[in-house]
Amino acid sequence: MDEKQKEVYELIIDVLKSHEFTYEENEENNSLSISLVGNDLDIPVLFNIDEDYNCIELFSSLPFSITKEKLTDLIIACNVLNERIPCGRFFVSVVANSVIYRNELIFEDSIVSEKAVESLISLSLDIIDRYNEKLFGLNCNIIDLDGFLKLLLSE
Repeated sequence: MDEKQKEVYELIIDVLKSHEFTYEENEENNSLSISLVGNDLDIPVLFNIDEDYNCIELFSSLPFSITKEKLTDLIIACNVLNERIPCGRFFVSVVANSVIYRNELIFEDSIVSEKAVESLISLSLDIIDRYNEKLFGLNCNIIDLDGFLKLLLSE
């Protein structure tokens, strides 16, 4: 990591500490992870510094495995959902067999503030917590794709 990337990495740590998040650090991969209890499901979060693109990456793999029968429905649901959320995106990872939320904050040629990192975390956690149970329900046949889409359109 260059000096700017190290500075941003330390800023993430400072923000996590200031909000009393317990985190695990993996300096070798330039990443930090936290696990939070959401309203419905746990929210695991990984922060990574992408050295090639100079950005903070935030990933959250939703805590369920995709059922084969629901793969197509989840792809459609994520696509429609992404049209409605203000930032970040949900996607289906066939390799990880999960739905993942991803958001990023680019810091190329800019100053990253504590407030910017807090906003990245806060907005991302709000979006994840708002939709993870709905995606879980779709995956487990609690709701079908039409019901999922109707829920989204009624918001």
